[in-house]
Amino acid sequence: MKITFKYGRKKHNIVFQTSTSRYTDIITLAKTSNDLDVLNILTKNGDEAVIEGIKSHLENKLKTKIDIDYNYQGAGFGFNIDKYSILTKLK
Repeated sequence: MKITFKYGRKKHNIVFQTSTSRYTDIITLAKTSNDLDVLNILTKNGDEAVIEGIKSHLENKLKTKIDIDYNYQGAGFGFNIDKYSILTKLK
């Protein structure tokens, strides 16, 4: 999954690989060391903007609400699919 971030006057592309785990629905990790280097530049002043950018991209792709998993302890960023929003779509 390729996401473009704007930092200053430059645009940076980062390729993420996605996976899942038992407790976290979606885990995103920088795919290569070059992507990780760019990610380190973007998260120098905190990673909230990057997390919100990934969340927005996931919501647009999946067409459902995504929650940030603040309890995720591993590498990368963790997200959970809001299952209640899916259930309301079924009604």
